[in-house]
Amino acid sequence: MNPFSHALDRATGARPIPGNIVRHIAVSSDALDAMLEMISRAQRSVHFENYIIADDETGCRFATAWAERARAGVRVRVLYDAFARAARAAASGASCAATAWTSARSGDLDERPDRGVQPRSPQVLVVDGEQSMTGGLCIGNEWAGDPE
Repeated sequence: MNPFSHALDRATGARPIPGNIVRHIAVSSDALDAMLEMISRAQRSVHFENYIIADDETGCRFATAWAERARAGVRVRVLYDAFARAARAAASGASCAATAWTSARSGDLDERPDRGVQPRSPQVLVVDGEQSMTGGLCIGNEWAGDPE
């Protein structure tokens, strides 16, 4: 097994399947942009699981993208760690992500906190059952490369 396949197997418990395309995105900001691009192209479904979704500019970008797709009739499911999100939201005092999620209620958005999401679990994005992305990247300015 080549080193990339071995690392993927260790991180996710899955090996590349012949015929599929696997790409490594090493720069966090590029990975977040790739996720947002995948979400924006979704036609049927977006399934997203992550440990932390911060109430900051980056979290707002994601919440806005999910809300937009939900209002367009795409089934959007977002699962995140309830404790981590509540602690970070209280510390930041921001509310952009919450506002975007609230505005998406008229669409097909299912946003749920869960105590079972673990910080060492791979974060996952699946779009239309055809494209997926996994890794250890949470959603927030500190993972986006914000110098502050």
